[in-house]
Amino acid sequence: MRIAALIAVAALAVASIVLPAPREPVPLPPSPQSAAPYTVCPLGEAARRTTALTFVQAGPETTVAVFSAGEVPVEQAVEVSESGTAAVVLDDITGLARAPVLVPQGTPPAAVETILQGGGAAAAPCQPGSPDPQVLLGGSTAEGHTYTISLANPFAGSATVDIAAASEVGVESEPALAGIVVPPRSVIAVDLHSILPGRQAISAAVVTRQGRVVAGAVHDSGADISATGGLVAGLDWYLPAPAPEGLSRSLVLFAPGTSEAAFQIDVYGPDGVVEAAYEDVIPAQSQVTIPLGDILEGPGAIRVLSANPVAAALRFSGEGANAVVPGVATPSPSWRLSGAGRLGDSVVHVFNPGDVEVTVELQAGTGDPLTSVAVPPETAVDIPISARSIGGKLEADGDVVVTWTTASEEGFAGDAGDPLAPG
Repeated sequence: MRIAALIAVAALAVASIVLPAPREPVPLPPSPQSAAPYTVCPLGEAARRTTALTFVQAGPETTVAVFSAGEVPVEQAVEVSESGTAAVVLDDITGLARAPVLVPQGTPPAAVETILQGGGAAAAPCQPGSPDPQVLLGGSTAEGHTYTISLANPFAGSATVDIAAASEVGVESEPALAGIVVPPRSVIAVDLHSILPGRQAISAAVVTRQGRVVAGAVHDSGADISATGGLVAGLDWYLPAPAPEGLSRSLVLFAPGTSEAAFQIDVYGPDGVVEAAYEDVIPAQSQVTIPLGDILEGPGAIRVLSANPVAAALRFSGEGANAVVPGVATPSPSWRLSGAGRLGDSVVHVFNPGDVEVTVELQAGTGDPLTSVAVPPETAVDIPISARSIGGKLEADGDVVVTWTTASEEGFAGDAGDPLAPG
């Protein structure tokens, strides 16, 4: 017995030396039935550009964790201001050229936005990602342009994805975009301008084979940048359509499935709604780009209805301007605007798709009212928001669709609001 005990003690001692230390905890993908207890910002960088993560409705224990190359080199608590908003500048906490961020979420979850400045200005949402294809719209790899897709994996296991790209030449076939492996707690940057150069308009879907990633993209036109998060395709999209002076507008649609998608566009303009003002078919795994001036003159809104799932966004371009503002799949009475005002005085675009007038109240992050506006049925209105009121909320007594844009000396940027059910 004594010999057996000595052998057991010796085996335990050897095991304590040979076996590796327990790994730091990393998030597991949520079950399909539960909301993700985290959000991920895949586009963070702290070398070439300045990145700020802006928060509305952050809790007192909210933190951000930068992950890279299998490690979590830095964590930072989020300090919420008296206005109920917060901002974390990545340059202040890390020097990583690519610095994706994991944000554990409370209840209700905070709205988190990535704001990029440097060579232009851009905004994109932070998201939990999805096992469904994540669609990235409105890029270009024409001469002088770069288009980079970031694949962030903060999870415990490796992920394998394919990138299905399409441009004006049709569905792209490129072996380098298949079977991309993203190791745990890391980010992979895919430079489409090197792989598929010379495309005037390009969009892509990130299709997961194994594991899970959170996707985003940055398009640098040489004069301004745009940033986008991955959209999950749907059958119904709403897009408020402001008409900034001097900028061209185009609607970008992408069908990530293996079947073509017939669609129609309803136009809400100064003369009321015109149903099925435009109809067409998107081939499988392809995109369609439609100049908005062909169907809507001046500001208004559009609705896209399709027979099979598509993703939709508006692209704004012009001298010193480049932005992509995603469509909204579902109207809501309650919205957070975490990025509005960060880049300067902004405009909140509110579209009422219903047939009854709706009253909306723009609020500070604390919920204190800033202004109240009546929005007639089937109409879009613009509400200015000052840079002094960085971030905020919008509450309505009916369902509305909300986006925002900012025009500044740095460039043109915008994003959709973040919906939240009341209570």
